[in-house]
Amino acid sequence: MYDNNTTTFKTLNNSKCLFACLGNIVLCAVAGVNYDNICKRLLKEGQYEELEDNWCELLTFSPVEKYVTAFNTWGNT
Repeated sequence: MYDNNTTTFKTLNNSKCLFACLGNIVLCAVAGVNYDNICKRLLKEGQYEELEDNWCELLTFSPVEKYVTAFNTWGNT
């Protein structure tokens, strides 16, 4: 399974669980990760979107780029 980007890993987790429940072996990859959101969540600093509980275990392959949010999630600009 491939996704082009992720911030919270929720879509990846939901999809991976669904396919696995149907008896599939699921390999998971994403091109870009929103590392700013992960850092803010881990440090509990600033505003962040909550990550999926098992976010650090979801990917089979390492991301290749940093995902930059293209919209204003928090309404602060």
